[in-house]
Amino acid sequence: MTSLVLALINYLKNQNIALNGNTVKVSASFPVKEAEIPCIVVAPGEGTFKEISLDGNRVLVRETADVNVYAKSHGDRDSLVEQVENVLVNPSALENDGFFYMHVTVKRTLDLPEHGVFRTVFVVEAFRFILK
Repeated sequence: MTSLVLALINYLKNQNIALNGNTVKVSASFPVKEAEIPCIVVAPGEGTFKEISLDGNRVLVRETADVNVYAKSHGDRDSLVEQVENVLVNPSALENDGFFYMHVTVKRTLDLPEHGVFRTVFVVEAFRFILK
């Protein structure tokens, strides 16, 4: 699991987002079980750990993660998405975990109404320095 995924999970858990008893979790699988919805699922994004050397002592690391919001109706999904979006707009939200910049690069809706699943995905990109 990438450090960004773990940092996002911890951060979202601490933001008091209403999930009707379900919690933020890690998963790269889809679909989630019906009993687990509504939920927020954080998974590694594409392009994780692309490194750009800056100087002799440290490397700038870019990590991406997908924050999936699942609900059983449009209304519930929109409400949960709004809460998550409000949390993710804070660019320094993860600075305690070593990330100095974070932003949402893509927000897309991936509904499966025939399965009773309404989903929005945020693609989150964050940067941090590491020592070589």
